[in-house]
Amino acid sequence: MGILRAIKRRIDDGEEKIPIRAVAADAYTSTTSVMRLAKKLGYPGFSAMLYEMRADRTRSGGATDTGAARVFATDDSFQQVCALIGALSSGAYARVNIVGTGYSGYVAGYFCQRLQELGVFATEKSPLDFRDDDPVLMVFVSESGETTDLLFIQERCQKKGIEDIVLSANAGSTLCQRARHRIVVERRHGYGIEGADYFVVNCLIIVEGIVQRLWKLKEGERES
Repeated sequence: MGILRAIKRRIDDGEEKIPIRAVAADAYTSTTSVMRLAKKLGYPGFSAMLYEMRADRTRSGGATDTGAARVFATDDSFQQVCALIGALSSGAYARVNIVGTGYSGYVAGYFCQRLQELGVFATEKSPLDFRDDDPVLMVFVSESGETTDLLFIQERCQKKGIEDIVLSANAGSTLCQRARHRIVVERRHGYGIEGADYFVVNCLIIVEGIVQRLWKLKEGERES
């Protein structure tokens, strides 16, 4: 996450040349780690990842756009994102629980961190780990939608009447079918490599779009 944010900062500052060494220094890591991240995200190397991040910035008009259709696999998923933004900004929930495993866990961790920066009480723990009856929002991140541990948590949360929303690539999965709300995320990417899995990348785009919208809402409240 530190690497991606370091690149984004330099793109936002309008830098034409962004050396891999500079990015590594900004993120307090090595150039090898930067290259490893690019490979994990499905790119052949740093230059391809940088090019795509610049292209995303250009296509979105200089701002992250939750409505970028290429990240959603179903027509109603954008509306579900808007509903999630409304829920997060409503102040109706005492806590937001975000859980995921494997690579989806990276998305959950990033989402949690970004909400905390907004002053939201967000945690990667399951609601089952808390002994309270506070109103909470449950967010699941699972590419397959069939992760056993998450299904276990979902079943017990729903018995307690906890509101839940799922980010998954599989609309027909058990996790999605049982959820009250679901955001179905594309595995493909509009300008990506054929056959590569972009679920995590697309989730991060959606998360950043949500966070940017929440920041704008918060700024609007301050001005009022």
